[in-house]
Amino acid sequence: MKTTSLAEQDVQAVRATGRETRTELLRRSARADVTLRKTFVQAPRTADSRRGPLHEFVAGRDLRGLKAYLLIVAACSNAPDDWTTRHDSAVWARMMDIDRTATEQAARTGAWRTLRRLQKRSLIDCSRSGSSICVTLLREDGSGCRYERPLGT
Repeated sequence: MKTTSLAEQDVQAVRATGRETRTELLRRSARADVTLRKTFVQAPRTADSRRGPLHEFVAGRDLRGLKAYLLIVAACSNAPDDWTTRHDSAVWARMMDIDRTATEQAARTGAWRTLRRLQKRSLIDCSRSGSSICVTLLREDGSGCRYERPLGT
């Protein structure tokens, strides 16, 4: 029978906060800002509707989805080859602050559902492997086309 000392029993895993997780993510991306094309806000003049993908976030009051999308753009902006980032679902939940108001499993599910909403809007492509979630950035206009860094023109 294995016994543990009192010192071992009192040691708990130190968990980062959502803010600390986001700060670390942005530090790793080595970007001072998140660059988005105008088409995220407003569609081109030739389109049937001038509403860009941002309208769906605002009209649907999807602040969590918008924050998640901006974090994904920041996280992927330093990976010019594949525009992909991979994290455990618990890390995604912590980045979105879902873990503050839900159990661990519910927070993981909430993070996955948020990412799936972004995928349905054709802003990202995401897949799961065990508890790991891989996210690939797509164009900001919601066309589902491959992402390319904006030229700034």
